[in-house]
Amino acid sequence: MANKASYKDPWKRDQRCIIAAATFDEPNWETGKNIWWRFARADGTPWGLAGLWNIWTDRATGEQYES
Repeated sequence: MANKASYKDPWKRDQRCIIAAATFDEPNWETGKNIWWRFARADGTPWGLAGLWNIWTDRATGEQYES
């Protein structure tokens, strides 16, 4: 995380969060083809995923967004 351009600044600034989710989809390329894996709780209830947040500015409008 500390070396990836998309993540290093939020990681360094401790901009960590918990993301509520029902499912999480991740591509798997083990077979050479994109097979989507879906992760979810067995009981179907929401769960928390670790995340990073950041603020970016839309250069066209000057608006700031948290993402």
